[in-house]
Amino acid sequence: MLATVPTGELEISIVLPLYQPKGDWAAQFLENQKKLKALLPRFTLSYIAVHDGPVGPELKNGFAYIQAFCPYILFYAYEQNRGKGYALRYGVSRATAPFTVVMDFDFPFELENIQQLIAELEAGSEVVAGRRTSQYFASLPFKRKVISRSCSFCNQLFFDLPVNDTQAGLKGFNQNGKAVFLQTAIDQFLVDTEFLLRATKRALSIKVIDLHLRAQVSFSDFKCKVLKTELRNLFSLLRLQRRLRKEKHVSFGPLHSTSIKMSKAK
Repeated sequence: MLATVPTGELEISIVLPLYQPKGDWAAQFLENQKKLKALLPRFTLSYIAVHDGPVGPELKNGFAYIQAFCPYILFYAYEQNRGKGYALRYGVSRATAPFTVVMDFDFPFELENIQQLIAELEAGSEVVAGRRTSQYFASLPFKRKVISRSCSFCNQLFFDLPVNDTQAGLKGFNQNGKAVFLQTAIDQFLVDTEFLLRATKRALSIKVIDLHLRAQVSFSDFKCKVLKTELRNLFSLLRLQRRLRKEKHVSFGPLHSTSIKMSKAK
């Protein structure tokens, strides 16, 4: 399905992974994108939504409803649930704008944070990573708070990163950052950590911004199976860290985005 892209001074591709959204998600998306467009009037905002798994009739109706009012959006889905990392790469590989923003479908952070992220990209940062504030962590359910804090502790202990809170759901990058993102291999949530590891190794300029949670945001739960998979991914990242340390830490100059092999979108 082709998206109708409105005319603007600079195009931004916004990649939105989602999985079995709840509630009045389609109407909420339309309201969020309308507010974001008003905040960024000189930009063309094109959306790439990737549902991480098969799409039933209800989701198809929701997508059709969104596109009736927001024609500059593309929807993709595939048959098997693969994980957030896979969904993000799927969407990023289809982004065509000079800058790409990746964030959650429900726009959990203040829209001004997105505005700040884009301003940093315009100013020359190759990667902009969000960092959740204490206000955000105070709003987390206990289980997610423990998982997030544990992840940040592991990052601080094991990895040389510009930010320990790698799991904030808002990041942006230019074409160099896009090329590095498409080199990632993790299919689940720790893709964010892998991306920042690789971006740091490539000596890309990375800017960190503080993120503020919007009111009335709901949080999904983590299943035990996901946690076990992420533990295996952590060991994979440790191996990657050792391998990268053996390589010479220099800037490699301009990178070029390459496509990745994915299952056919429906």
